[in-house]
Amino acid sequence: MNWADVGGNSRVKHVVIRKDPGIFIHVLCKKRFDFYPKYIKRRKPLAHCPGCIKALKKLIRESQGKIANE
Repeated sequence: MNWADVGGNSRVKHVVIRKDPGIFIHVLCKKRFDFYPKYIKRRKPLAHCPGCIKALKKLIRESQGKIANE
């Protein structure tokens, strides 16, 4: 998961996409979004939302903590 995974667009707004075994979509803020697989295939850069950045930082800290504990 990295910074490019956070974003918004006129159609796709404010999601984090994690590709562990599959694709999981987490809505980080209350914004409306419609998800289409073409946005992943195109790897389109997305704008950043402060609320989503804060939530992403929390997810990164949690995932780094889990890795350190193993």
